[in-house]
Amino acid sequence: MFKQMLYPIAAFCAVLLFTTCDEPVDDPIDPTGEPNNLGWYGDENMTQIPTNVTYFGGGGALPANVDLVPKFPPIGDQGQYGTCVAWAVGYNHKTAINGMDKGYSTAQLSSATYQFSPKDLFIAIPDQEKGMECNGTNFVTALDILQNRGIATMQTVPYTNLGDCGLSSGQSDWTNEASQHRIKYWRKVQAETAADIKTLLADNIPIIFGARLADNFMT
Repeated sequence: MFKQMLYPIAAFCAVLLFTTCDEPVDDPIDPTGEPNNLGWYGDENMTQIPTNVTYFGGGGALPANVDLVPKFPPIGDQGQYGTCVAWAVGYNHKTAINGMDKGYSTAQLSSATYQFSPKDLFIAIPDQEKGMECNGTNFVTALDILQNRGIATMQTVPYTNLGDCGLSSGQSDWTNEASQHRIKYWRKVQAETAADIKTLLADNIPIIFGARLADNFMT
C-alpha cells in the first residue's frame, strides 16, 4: 500500500523512485539469516505539507513509455542499516536531479564526486527524529534537512564506517560542503490517478514515495 507521495524540486527534472522502506521494528529475515532493517517509519504528518506547487506542464498525450533508469546513479547497497530514506532522498534522488539539471554523463553519475552521501544525510538528521544505531527515519525529516542544510558528496563522506550513525569526526567539513547542495523546496503530490503520476514523470517532475512490503518480498 502506498502511504504518500512527496517530491522535492531543485530543478524541473524527473525521477521516479520506488523507496522500498518499511518500519525498522520487527523487520523480516532474509535467507542469509540477517535482519533487513529497511528503515522508513511511515508515520509522516502529511497535513502540514503544502501542496500549492506552480506547475504549467501536462495537457498533452502521454508517451508510450518513459525510461529514467539512465538518469540515476548505479544501484547502491545500504547494508544492514535502516538508512533507506537517506539513500532514496540523498543518494538516488539528489544525485539524479543534479545530473539531469547539469547534463551529467553515465560516467559522472558513477563517480563519487557527483553522487550524494546517504551517510552524511542520515547522520545530519537529529537523534530524536531517527532510530538508534542507524535505524530508521521519515521522508519529511530527510527532505527538510536537504532543504535547510543540504548534503555532502559521496567522495567527502563515503558510505563506510557508519558505527552507530552518531556524530563523526570531520562533520563540520561535511556541513560546509553540504550547504552548497540544497534543494529549494519540496511539496506533496496531489495525485488521484495513475495518469496524474505518469503526467508528472513525462514532464520531468521528480517524485519520491514509500511502499510497505510484505514479508515474502524480503524472502
